[in-house]
Amino acid sequence: METVSAGDIRANLSDREVLVEYFQAGDRLIAFVVTGRRLEAVDLDGRGLAEAVAAFRTALQDKTSDAWQAQAKALYDRLLRPIEDRLDAPLLTVVPQGPLNYLPFAALHDGRGVVADRLAVRVLPSASVLKYLRLRGPAANRALLALGNPDVGDASRDLPGAEVETQAIAARWPSARRLVRANASETLFKENGGTFGYLHLASHGEFDPENPLESGLLLAPDARNDGRLTVSEIYELELDAELITLSACETALGDLAGGDEVVGLTRGFLYAGARSVVASLWQVSDNATAELMERFYEELKRNTPAEALRRAQLDTKRAFKHPYYWAAFQLNGNG
Repeated sequence: METVSAGDIRANLSDREVLVEYFQAGDRLIAFVVTGRRLEAVDLDGRGLAEAVAAFRTALQDKTSDAWQAQAKALYDRLLRPIEDRLDAPLLTVVPQGPLNYLPFAALHDGRGVVADRLAVRVLPSASVLKYLRLRGPAANRALLALGNPDVGDASRDLPGAEVETQAIAARWPSARRLVRANASETLFKENGGTFGYLHLASHGEFDPENPLESGLLLAPDARNDGRLTVSEIYELELDAELITLSACETALGDLAGGDEVVGLTRGFLYAGARSVVASLWQVSDNATAELMERFYEELKRNTPAEALRRAQLDTKRAFKHPYYWAAFQLNGNG
């Protein structure tokens, strides 16, 4: 993708958003804060950042403890507090780097509440994609294709909750097709994915930090495909999707690599024709995910994807207060 100028980036931002791009070199961390009117660079503390993000993700594993709050406040103080007065729009667009790809910004805590209480958040793999996302009009087809609980030949990897989830979502969408178990196959996805405006994939993901292009989604295999939809294969797809949701796809909580495998998966779908991708940073409970997803698709009927996700997260937070349950999902692409 060709380099896009700062002027191009500003021109492609709405007046309702602030973009923050993080760049780290050694212990130096810089936040480039961009709006339609200004661009400025703010020096931050980058010392031990990967360890701090890992500590926060580890704290999130204890769903019965409030220990996560100290980590969430410390990261807010490092990453957002110094630029807090610039965050004067309802949408925060984050371009993370390295370990920040694993950070749920919506769960950072300012001492009064979490970021999601006041801001919708979207993530971009780079600021350069703004121009290309804006060039795409709306998807031609608003129908939904939902794949859930693919039969991958290993009962220990079954996702019965995902099967119920896809049923609930498809039942509430104006036009939907649902594929589960053997029918939730790589072959049927490749053959049909390009004709749907919304794609919901409730399946496991496998991430390879050594070879990010071999990371992928596990779908049902058949005689034509092995069931592993890799990033390299995703780049070859021709999609026309308003949104792709990767519901049960996760990176290992507490296991921090460089972030490239997360970027690769979402960037692959954006390159293939998706305007937005919702993906999770860890796998949460079936009940919490089902509630969040049902609410998310309801909110999508009247809100932007970023605001729909924020509202779904806040609704889920009322029933499942710990951020482990509601903060895993983040929006990549159009907000």
